[in-house]
Amino acid sequence: MSEKRIFCPECQSANLDNSVYCCQCGSPILDGMPERIRKTPWIAVVVIALLLSLAMTSILHFFNTRRIGQQSAVHLESVEPSDAAVWPQGDEKILRPDWREKGSLDSRSLSEEQVTEEIEQLTVGKVSIINQDDFTVAEFPAAVISGSWLALPARACIGGDKWFFRVGNGKTIPIEGGLWGSGDSVGFWQLEGEKKFHGPDLTTWNQENPVRLLSMETGLLSEPMTLVPSGVQGAFIYTSLPDPLDPGVLMQNGKVVGWSFGEILGGAYMWTLGSGTDLLYTNYVDDFYRETFAGGREEYFAIALTRESYSSAPRQLQVFTEGFRLPSKLTPEDTPGYLRAESLYPYISNLVKYIMNQGAYHYVATLVEEPLLREINDPELLTNVILATRKIYGNESAVNFIEGPGADLVSALDEGKNELDRLHLELYLEGIKNLLDEGNIVRGRQVYNTARSRFDEFPELHLLAVELALAERDWVEAESLLYQREYPIELRETRMLLADRISELKGQDNKIVIRFEAGTREIPIIATLSDRFDQNFMVDTGASFVTIPYSTVETLGLEDRLSQQQQEVQTAGGPVYANAVTLSSIELQGWVVSDVKALVIDLPNRPGLGLLGLNFLNRFRLDLQAEKGILTLEPK
Repeated sequence: MSEKRIFCPECQSANLDNSVYCCQCGSPILDGMPERIRKTPWIAVVVIALLLSLAMTSILHFFNTRRIGQQSAVHLESVEPSDAAVWPQGDEKILRPDWREKGSLDSRSLSEEQVTEEIEQLTVGKVSIINQDDFTVAEFPAAVISGSWLALPARACIGGDKWFFRVGNGKTIPIEGGLWGSGDSVGFWQLEGEKKFHGPDLTTWNQENPVRLLSMETGLLSEPMTLVPSGVQGAFIYTSLPDPLDPGVLMQNGKVVGWSFGEILGGAYMWTLGSGTDLLYTNYVDDFYRETFAGGREEYFAIALTRESYSSAPRQLQVFTEGFRLPSKLTPEDTPGYLRAESLYPYISNLVKYIMNQGAYHYVATLVEEPLLREINDPELLTNVILATRKIYGNESAVNFIEGPGADLVSALDEGKNELDRLHLELYLEGIKNLLDEGNIVRGRQVYNTARSRFDEFPELHLLAVELALAERDWVEAESLLYQREYPIELRETRMLLADRISELKGQDNKIVIRFEAGTREIPIIATLSDRFDQNFMVDTGASFVTIPYSTVETLGLEDRLSQQQQEVQTAGGPVYANAVTLSSIELQGWVVSDVKALVIDLPNRPGLGLLGLNFLNRFRLDLQAEKGILTLEPK
């Protein structure tokens, strides 16, 4: 048969029916005492024994509290870290608070001074701030006041459009609305639904009396302190503090009159609106999100970091780029660490490097006119943008960027300038070489002169000046330039090859030298007809006469000079008949042959091409070195 139990009128703890004092709080249970025990003569003995026991306990407790400090009047529920993703990890200490599990302690745990101020048990839980992509961007402790209200620092709530509160492992409760105005550092927010939590009530701060901080971290009640008002913020009076306090509530006469938020937000915020029983909120969490976050650059940064649909690197870079075009809606102090632009610089630079490695250069090349590039101003990022521009738009565009919009960026760099200067030079060198290969000597000389004004001291550029002179068949200038300087070991082989070319050109003085691809049977050249038109020819020692296409006759306006009689011509496809015309001159590398007969033939599958036949070539002595790709014509 189970024993009969009675309940303590103070703490509602269960006790045996013959208990005189509560086994939990020590309060007398006279009302609950059975009649037979009250009338028992030896009750005095029991009472005396218990009093002696309690006295000894109090003495031991006094010395114990002197040694370890005051105990808790706060009920901290055990809270495990959320298993929701928090990415990327910022430098905010609010993301992973250090929680400790404690039980509910009553007035027996408080010092003698504290017993005079009755404090209700405080319910502390965890607030989770969730963004649009269901990522937890912040978590921090909060205490429930007046059953369902929470004072929350605004900067800790930024970035989330859904807020939840949870005590221990209990069910999460949405936070719906509250009292907050634009620019307020603290808002007073209410939990959704009818559930009420145990805790102290709220009242207006009496500025004349001291307050005590009940810490949510340690559960300790501080010594009394006097606070001085510094300003008004919405429903709160702000008071500055010489030293930061633990996160907690500030108490007067057992009621909450203010809050401190530790390292999240300095100072203390004191309540001005009286009891919290009749409060009605004026705005919603959605209003807070729109006012502080929506449409600002930080929202775009958050989207780029978390949204799965933007997981591809090029799209992620594009969203970052759009964000840098927008103004910030947050002050630097209120911006979460992981959304501060300077925290994102290394991440974006690595993102661009990854995109370059994938060969998606056009995504990077578009950054040349973006605020992102100017704001980050990282040498590695700038180098990748220049290289991408060269890949997509060519060397000249890359050089124009470095010397135009990018000039200020390069000059503002603290490091990496030497590498960018070297890249600048390499763009010039490659551009000039490409023009030489294309035979565009005039443009090559122009680019060289521009490069020389910046990089004249570099021997690689000086050797290109020698190549330009050789391309113009000016061996005298080439030789003079070549021997003006000393060259490092890595350039000596290039110097020797240029010296050989100069010697060869000397031997070809007063000769026409035609270079072509070694081993091929086709020798293309360009000759000027009648001092007016540049005609593409193929050297053909098997053709008796020069041939030109009919389109060239039209260009030169020679239709009325065509011979009336046609001449039979043997071709690979059999005999054909062609009209003849006399060209006033054919000029090749400065050598002019006058009054040259040409047959008008459109070669099959070779539109616009003519043949340079023997009636022109016989004016010269020919030296063909097919293995070297050189045809020399020496005037007879």
